[in-house]
Amino acid sequence: MGKKRSTFPAPRRTRTRLKLEIVPDPDPRRDAIVKCEIVPVMRGAGSVDFECGGCGAVLCEALEADQIRRLVFACPECGAHSGVSLAEAV
Repeated sequence: MGKKRSTFPAPRRTRTRLKLEIVPDPDPRRDAIVKCEIVPVMRGAGSVDFECGGCGAVLCEALEADQIRRLVFACPECGAHSGVSLAEAV
């Protein structure tokens, strides 16, 4: 079946790639858990692509760390929960 891909065009510029941290036990009282079905789940005009902490699939394209702070992504490829460290998102 393969990966489901978003049909929105990707922004054309060089970006940094950052691997998100694995969140072993996401807390729904503290974090917003995003259950992804299509990768990337979010696309913007920022300078960073965020990869799943488990398998490396790009979950967010062209965003900044403060845009996804307190979001935990459930990867559709490997099932891992990943998010931005609060220290990185300052």
